[in-house]
Amino acid sequence: MKKQSKILLIVAIVVVMALLVGVLAACGNKNKNNGNSLNIGSDYDAEAIEAHLNALKTDGIFVKIEVSGSSDGEADETETYAYGAKGEVYYFSYGDEDDQIFVDLTSDDYVVYYSAEKDDRGALVWSKTITYYNEYYTKDTLKQSYLAYGAGVWTWMGYYGNAVGEGTKTSTTFLGRDCDKYVLKQTATVAFYGSASVNYEYIIDKETGVCLKFNVAGSATTTDGTSSGSFGMECKEFNTRWTPSLPTVDAAHTETIGGNGQGGNGGNGGNETPGGNNESGEVPVNSAFANKKLVATSVECSSQEVSALFANAHASLFMSGDFELVSGMGVLFGTFTIEDNDRYANLTTFKGYDLEDQEYYHDIPQTLRVLAITREGTNGYRMDLRVPVTNSATVDATIHMTNSGVSPMRSDLPNDPNGDSFNAQYQVEQ
Repeated sequence: MKKQSKILLIVAIVVVMALLVGVLAACGNKNKNNGNSLNIGSDYDAEAIEAHLNALKTDGIFVKIEVSGSSDGEADETETYAYGAKGEVYYFSYGDEDDQIFVDLTSDDYVVYYSAEKDDRGALVWSKTITYYNEYYTKDTLKQSYLAYGAGVWTWMGYYGNAVGEGTKTSTTFLGRDCDKYVLKQTATVAFYGSASVNYEYIIDKETGVCLKFNVAGSATTTDGTSSGSFGMECKEFNTRWTPSLPTVDAAHTETIGGNGQGGNGGNGGNETPGGNNESGEVPVNSAFANKKLVATSVECSSQEVSALFANAHASLFMSGDFELVSGMGVLFGTFTIEDNDRYANLTTFKGYDLEDQEYYHDIPQTLRVLAITREGTNGYRMDLRVPVTNSATVDATIHMTNSGVSPMRSDLPNDPNGDSFNAQYQVEQ
């Protein structure tokens, strides 16, 4: 599209739309006075539509839309969005089939995520993550964020242009639903540029007032030639009695993060029950956590200082059920138990060693008393922890680790004056 034609097309559309502001305002006042704001598409107020659609999630709602456009006959990339909700279960997707997720908020103790990914053969595989709530990560906060995602989809479905104000109205059927169809063509002549026209088409669901399809197409003609462009949205699925079917996930694709006791006091998160079923003590020799020597491969954290502290961290998980975690913070000691059929390990920290002061301490910060370590991929492990920083604040950190199979070079620590059994048997990297 040449520059002069582009300018004309943009100016013409703006002018044509501006001329109808008064008409739309009058139409809006008329709708508000009919006292029937949620019936047969008589009220096109975006907030009213969003409230109505959010209310539908109690019984279940699912929508899938495609957003597309073109310029001078060349189609832009089509974007696909999907949103579903029933009670406290939500569904989202964007684009490909491996970019979709279910969120189950039915428990008051934790949230369950089901996410899709493709394996090495290209087959779709679902994974499940159970994450426990805490004071910073709450159910209400998550719920608001998921409603906000839905509001983003409703924005497209609450889009009404000039055609609704004065276009030709007819009845039609779309997606098996009774709808109103509005069509309008407008033209404008702009001095020194040429002429332009804009065509509008909107399909409005009568029951909900939702826009199920719209297309706005414009063209401009000047001495340089003719240019054109369009954009639109089309709803591909619209189900107001939707019931989600949560994916089936095997044990190898399930992990648990956070929590007080890692689920021992938690509820049910779908078709799995968090919580351990083995006694503390010696670890089964065939456990994925038996006698492992783990070294950090990467750290995810918003704080660069904390990331640096754990950049070279390593952990030893002993057959006795004891563990040590060595990092820039020093050495943390504790015990661990295998939970939920060897899906993760629950680490309970009870003392540490300060490498700088060369002394033991037993007043472990509350956030570091209970940690979680889960399997990640074929030979990887993931440790999630919340680290205290300045001014009583904390930051979340995720340490991705791999099993090295060997211990790093170490030197013995001194005996603990406290007299417990965790003394020189624990060693620290040189």
